Amino acid sequence: MPQPERRFRPRISLQIPTQIRPAGKLGPEWTCQTINVSMMGAYFSADVAPHVGELVHVFIEIPKEVSGKPTARYCFTARIIHVETDHPVAGKAGVGVNFYSYERMGKSNHT
Repeated sequence: MPQPERRFRPRISLQIPTQIRPAGKLGPEWTCQTINVSMMGAYFSADVAPHVGELVHVFIEIPKEVSGKPTARYCFTARIIHVETDHPVAGKAGVGVNFYSYERMGKSNHT
C-alpha cells in the first residue's frame, strides 16, 4: 500500500552539487548531489551515510525555480531524517534532510 505524502511543499527534481558537514564541528565536508529539493528539505546521493537525527550544515546553491528569488548560495542547518543504503545507486546513500534554519551566503555567479 502506498505511503501517504508527508511533504508540505513540492520538491523539484534537480541535480545540484552540494556539500554537507556535521553542524557545530570543524570536520570533513562531503560533496553530494541533490536528487530533489524544496525550501523545506532535500534528498541527495552521498558517499557517506550520516546518522538519522544528526544535525548537519548543507551548503547549496538554490535556483530561482525553487526559492522564487535570484539564485544564491545558502548554508542550511538541517536534521537527517532518513538514510537509505545503496539507493538511489549502488555504493551511495540516499539522504533526506529537513531544513531548520538558513543563512544566505551571497548571490550566485550563475545568475
